[in-house]
Amino acid sequence: LVAVVALSGFSLRRYYRDPSNGPNAGYMQALEYIEAHARPGDGMVTLTPYQHDFPMNYYRGRLPILGLAQAEPPLEGGMVTLLEGTLAAHRRLWLVTAGIQPADPTNGVEEWLAWHAFKASDEWYGDFRLCLYGSPRELSELIPLDIRLGSAIALQGYQIASQSVLPGQILSLSLSWQALAQPDRNYKVFVQLLNPEGQLVAQRDSQPLDGFRPTSTWRPGQEITDRYGLLLPDTLLPGTYQLVVGMYDGETG
Repeated sequence: LVAVVALSGFSLRRYYRDPSNGPNAGYMQALEYIEAHARPGDGMVTLTPYQHDFPMNYYRGRLPILGLAQAEPPLEGGMVTLLEGTLAAHRRLWLVTAGIQPADPTNGVEEWLAWHAFKASDEWYGDFRLCLYGSPRELSELIPLDIRLGSAIALQGYQIASQSVLPGQILSLSLSWQALAQPDRNYKVFVQLLNPEGQLVAQRDSQPLDGFRPTSTWRPGQEITDRYGLLLPDTLLPGTYQLVVGMYDGETG
């Protein structure tokens, strides 16, 4: 009996060893950040080919968690149904993923989120990434534009979730691009929010569709729906703000 108790204690101590050190330190940091910054109505998706049981052992928050396996696109119907239900149930989604680079063509879950949600942040914690998405609720009708960026790309219009957004919320913006000719390089899109004094208060930079549709792959006549989220600071003051959108060369700036 003594031997069994001692062996059990040794095994549990190894299993529940301090996660703040070692290969899972980044995972623990990501979970602690979620715990500190999550809001009522948030949800979490984990996409970790290894240590999929880690949140069950160490996450102390109360968000519902959808754990998914890495899958290449196109996703099978059951996984799409799970993602659709999770996105519809939460205003914001946290994604924790391990060992997977952004815009990995084999990452069908993150590509699905790029098409259907609005990424507001993407940060590394060691070998783990923590992303925050806004939901696609209540997008406006397409507001038409006819703005040309050089000779190859046009901005045809945009949709926005709401003209009035509170501090701490995600401003969701959908851009409709069209390739007029074959772009000769990969451009990055910037979305900026400026306060009444013209100062930058929020920004998101990314290649189109979170890097899954770089401009060098666009074909003449092709239309691209591109989604961005801006996480507004908790200290943002009331006022009328200006939204600015543009492109720049990703290599030279």
